[in-house]
Amino acid sequence: MQVSTSITKPSFPDEVCWQFFRNIVPLLWRDVQLDSFFKVESFCSALNSPVKTVEYIDFIRIIKIKSKTLRAPDEQRSKQNAILLKRLAFIDGPWKLTSFTLDLDFRECQISGQWYDFFQKIGANLEEISLHGSSPFLNDALSTSIGMYCPQLKKLVLESRYFNGNGILHILQSCHLVSLTIWCRQVTGEIILAILEGKSSQSLEHLLLKNCDLDDGPFLTSIPSKLHSRKYTLPELKSFIYVESHLYFDMDDNGRHLDDGNNLGVYNMRFSSLGLLRLLETCPTLEHLALHVSHKSPLIDNESVAKIVEKLPCLLVLEIVNPFHEFLNFDVFAHFNVTVEGLLHSLEKRPNLRLKLGAFDSMV
Repeated sequence: MQVSTSITKPSFPDEVCWQFFRNIVPLLWRDVQLDSFFKVESFCSALNSPVKTVEYIDFIRIIKIKSKTLRAPDEQRSKQNAILLKRLAFIDGPWKLTSFTLDLDFRECQISGQWYDFFQKIGANLEEISLHGSSPFLNDALSTSIGMYCPQLKKLVLESRYFNGNGILHILQSCHLVSLTIWCRQVTGEIILAILEGKSSQSLEHLLLKNCDLDDGPFLTSIPSKLHSRKYTLPELKSFIYVESHLYFDMDDNGRHLDDGNNLGVYNMRFSSLGLLRLLETCPTLEHLALHVSHKSPLIDNESVAKIVEKLPCLLVLEIVNPFHEFLNFDVFAHFNVTVEGLLHSLEKRPNLRLKLGAFDSMV
C-alpha cells in the first residue's frame, strides 16, 4: 500500500467531491501491506502527521509486514528496525485490527528485545496473528504478549526457532484458538500436552506441528490408553498435519554421523508409532490426517497404518508423504515399509476412507 503523508482537504468547489474522498479512505486503508522497513517508517509518519491521519486507524483491519532482503546484517539498522516496529504498535488510536502478519529476515532485524507489551495497543480485536522468520525479534516475549493482550485470537501461526514453551503456554491459557500452526524446535511433548489441557482444547479444529522436538515419553506417561476421564482431548479437531523433525543424527563415541552417507537417513527415533497413536487417541472426531515423514522413520508400517485407521472412526482422508521422494528412485510406496496387502487389509472395514501413500491411492 502506498501511504501519502500529505492528506489535506482538497480545494474542490463542490462539497460532493470532498465527501467522495472521505468515503473512499476506508477502502484504501483497510488492508495495509508493507514489504520494507522504509514503508513501515512512511506508514508510521503518515499516522503521526499534523493532518491527523491517525483517525484512519479506525479503518485498518489487516497489517502485513514482510521484509526479506539480501543485504548483509547491520547492527545499527537492526536496532532502528526493532524500534520502528514498536513505534508502529504503540501509536495511540482507535485500533480495530483483526489480522497481523510479521515476516522478518535475520538480515533485517537481529534484535532480541523483551517486547512483552508489543500487542498492548493493537491486540484487543485481533483474530489472526502470523509470526514468521529467522529474526530473534520473533521470540518468547512476543508470544507472551499475544497471550496477555489478544483475547479474541482464533488463528495463530508461530514459525521461528526463537519461540519456546513459555510464551506458547501463556497463549494456550488465555485464548480459544480454532487454528494453530507451530514450527519450532523448542516445542516438546510437554507443550503439546498443554494444548490438550488449555482453553483451546475445546475449540481447536486445525493443528499443524512442524519440526517440533517430540518423543514418546510425555504421551505414553500422561495420556491414558483409554480416555475415560477425557482430561486430554481435542473434541473438535478436524485436521491434523504432522511434519517430522529431520534434524537428529545418530553419532558414534567420536561424534561422527552414523547415517548411510546421505542426509536422507536423518530422522527422529524418539517419536515412534506408539507415541503418535496415543496422541491421535485424543482426537476422536478427526477427519483429515497428513503425516510428512521419512521412509526411515519408525512411524509408518503396515501395523501402524492399520491402528491409525482403527482408532480414528471419523477419519475421511489419511495422507502419508515422504518429503525425500524426489531424491529417491521411484517406488510405489515411496520406500515406506508397507505392502499393498497390508494397506488393503487396513481398509477392509473402511471403504469410504481415502488412503494416499506415495503413488498408492485407495480411491483410484
